[in-house]
Amino acid sequence: MRKLFLTAAALVPLILPTLSLADNNARDYIAAPAGTTAMITYWQRSSSNLVYHKGDKVDNSGTTGDIFILRPVHWMNIGPVLADPQMLIIGGNGGNGAASGLADPIVLSTFWAVNNAASKTWLGLTPFITLPIGEYHPHSPGTSMGGNRWVFKPEIGFVQGFGDKFYLDLTASVSLFAKNNNFGRDAAGDKGKLEQDPLYALESHLSYDFNKSFFGAIDYYGHFGGETKVNGTKSDNKLNNHTVGLTGAYGIAPGYQLMLTYTDDISVYEGRKANTFTTRFLHVW
Repeated sequence: MRKLFLTAAALVPLILPTLSLADNNARDYIAAPAGTTAMITYWQRSSSNLVYHKGDKVDNSGTTGDIFILRPVHWMNIGPVLADPQMLIIGGNGGNGAASGLADPIVLSTFWAVNNAASKTWLGLTPFITLPIGEYHPHSPGTSMGGNRWVFKPEIGFVQGFGDKFYLDLTASVSLFAKNNNFGRDAAGDKGKLEQDPLYALESHLSYDFNKSFFGAIDYYGHFGGETKVNGTKSDNKLNNHTVGLTGAYGIAPGYQLMLTYTDDISVYEGRKANTFTTRFLHVW
């Protein structure tokens, strides 16, 4: 059992950083007009001193990681459908004290099935594709920012405004993982193989306009499943993790917005229990 846990713990850096990088913020599914361009930058700091396995605390080693993201976005019409092709360019360190450099970039675009500003209703489908070109060390995959595997995540997001000031976001997704056929080495010196079950995610955000320049939000994130298997042996590390947060977003000038988000893992079945502070700066034109 101890050996099995160590295998699962070694996979935590590979599984968990991806979660927060691809999570959304309140009102992300509210569409901008076609022809709009934005440049978004993020700084995210996560701190943790507890590790859980199957709901039990098994380690209290501390770690702090910093992630930086550059995200160009452009809204455009593709036939009758509004889309926003974009990319997440990710760097930093993964919070395990050793991994640093460039992570696997993510390309994506939302395609809006409903884009009705009059009724304050938006519904979009977003395919995320993670490209396996980040820094990866096959002999020590747990210290790599890259995952050496393709990941495809279809996501559906819905936003509904209520009255003059409230908005409710609901989002659901599933991440589908290709195999990593160069995951360390086994006892015979052969390349290891990492497989992972689908990882499901749910989100909700309830936001409120305090005035024309500032809104706040209460955030929830849940991640479920995603058990890994190394060389055919299950790692017994399914996620059932729940996170809550608070967000404030302020329009500091026309075309510029500063967003601050704090999240805390309130229930962790598998992996590190962390709190995360994120700064997002948006410039749109």
